[in-house]
Amino acid sequence: MAVDPTLRPPVALVLSAANSIDVEAGTDLWATAAGLAGWLREHADGPASGRVSTQEFEAARLLRDRLRALIADGDETGFDAAARALPIKVAVVEGVPALAPVADGAGGAIARIAAAAATAALDGSWDRIKLCAADDCRWAFYDESRNHSRTWCSMRVCGNRTKTRVYRARHQPA
Repeated sequence: MAVDPTLRPPVALVLSAANSIDVEAGTDLWATAAGLAGWLREHADGPASGRVSTQEFEAARLLRDRLRALIADGDETGFDAAARALPIKVAVVEGVPALAPVADGAGGAIARIAAAAATAALDGSWDRIKLCAADDCRWAFYDESRNHSRTWCSMRVCGNRTKTRVYRARHQPA
């Protein structure tokens, strides 16, 4: 499932990073340094060289894991430490103060993800970033419902599966 291209860039980047691991398919786009480098080039203006150091690889995976925990249930454990290790500064970007990477390369691209999360928090869109409640999905999505009440990434898929399971369990012969 792809991220909606109409979303604001910070939200799209946060969702893309969170969804670089696909629980349902059992895939992880960041399973290797080469996979991470390709993802960073495509989504976060990463290095053209494709080089990701061991330290950058570990920092990116830690940031993603902490980001997913923060989205899922507000678990702040370790997010501060993961983000603090990244090269981020306040700079003027397109005429306004914004968080921006200090460095180029993979480290800067990883920092761009943390900066996007902070930007989403500042502009009020963070509260609409959620993880699907289905244990076999856990896809990150942007809740565009009026009252911010979506539970599943897709009512047609995950919502329907969950409701069908509950119905069948309730109607099992005793």
